[in-house]
Amino acid sequence: MDFGPLADSWRSQPGTPVYVQPYMAQRPEGLRAELVLRWFFETSGVPVPATRVGELVGVAVR
Repeated sequence: MDFGPLADSWRSQPGTPVYVQPYMAQRPEGLRAELVLRWFFETSGVPVPATRVGELVGVAVR
């Protein structure tokens, strides 16, 4: 998604609302700590509508 010039690329860097979290499936409850990384790498991401990505980019702060 195009959300502005390169100068605004900070809006998608680690720690911003649009970075990784919105695209992750909900982690199963009770997942043991030693299985979390395996779950992360083996679980497909979830689609996020462009309107939601735009909202998340819009609320990012430095």
